[in-house]
Amino acid sequence: MTKEQIKELEALRRHYKRKNMLKISLVFVFLLAIFFLVFKAVILYEEQKNLTNLAKSEKQAMQKKLELAKLSEQKNKALQDKKALQELVLLEEEQKQALAKITLESSLIDPNILKKDFYKLPNFKTAFHLAQFHYDNKDYKKAIFWSLKANELDKNKANVWVIFIKAQLALGEKEKAQKARENFMHFYPSSALLAEVDFNE
Repeated sequence: MTKEQIKELEALRRHYKRKNMLKISLVFVFLLAIFFLVFKAVILYEEQKNLTNLAKSEKQAMQKKLELAKLSEQKNKALQDKKALQELVLLEEEQKQALAKITLESSLIDPNILKKDFYKLPNFKTAFHLAQFHYDNKDYKKAIFWSLKANELDKNKANVWVIFIKAQLALGEKEKAQKARENFMHFYPSSALLAEVDFNE
């Protein structure tokens, strides 16, 4: 073999070696890129999984808070309802006591003096006393007249309605009494003031 041939062979060997090194380098870079992509995908998957778990935890915590808030609201409403019911019971007791007291006082009333007082200074109390006095004395037309006067002055007093309804019943005006009772129950749905009134007489 000549020197020229040997040089050519050496050049070919170096060229082949460089080519092989380049191939190996490219394969290594390709594998490294794949490894990096897989590693990145695993990290992204873990992050997504953590975010999903965190969202679930927050959702559960929010649901628990909402349930607690709902329970608290229901408890507060129940307490308010209970308090309102107690106030209604107390109010009815006060009204019954006031009605009983007025009934006792009505026997000591001089209607003529009360009428003069009323026309000088119209007020609910005087009109109510007159309505109660006339009802107790079975003068039902005057009881109705004065209960209407009292109602004109204060529509929020329940006991004056009772006198009006009882007087209408006593006069045999059952339809008028029934209509007044319906209006009364509209304003005072929980009242027990009419419990003793018999509409079937």
